[in-house]
Amino acid sequence: IEIGMGDYNYPKLNEIHGSKVSIYVTPYNKLSESFYARTKTVTDQITHLVDGYLYTSRGREDHTIYTGYTGLALTHFLIYRKTKNAPSLEIAKKLTDTAITRLSGDLVSFLTGDAGPLALGTVLYSLDGNLDRSSCCNSVKMLRPTYRVR
Repeated sequence: IEIGMGDYNYPKLNEIHGSKVSIYVTPYNKLSESFYARTKTVTDQITHLVDGYLYTSRGREDHTIYTGYTGLALTHFLIYRKTKNAPSLEIAKKLTDTAITRLSGDLVSFLTGDAGPLALGTVLYSLDGNLDRSSCCNSVKMLRPTYRVR
C-alpha cells in the first residue's frame, strides 16, 4: 500500500475520547487550569534559565536573533503579545537596544547578522510610536550583501 503525504488522518480533538483529553482540555475546548498552570510554570523556568545565558561570556558577545540576546528579546516580545505582560516588553526593548548598539555592520543575514536586531527594533519602536528610533528600518534597507566566512 502506498500512502501519500495528504493521506495521513490526524483525529480532531473532539474525536479523541477518554480521560487523557480531560487532563489538557475542558469540555469547552479551553486549556484546563491544571495544564495551563503547569505550562506556565515550565515556561517561566525556561525563560529564567535562558535569561541567565546573558550573563555568560558568550551571551554578552552574541547579539544575533538566532543564538544571541536578540533571540531572547524576540521571545520576550512574543510573551508580551500573548500575555500583555509589560515587564516582558521592557526586557525585549532593553535587549534589542543593547543588540543595536553592538551591530557588526558587515553581515546581512536575518538570523546571524544585523538584519534581525534591526527588524525587531523597528517593530518595538513602532509600538511605542517612537519614529526617530524606528529608523532601524532604514538601516535594514542600507545593509548590503557581504560574504564572510566564520
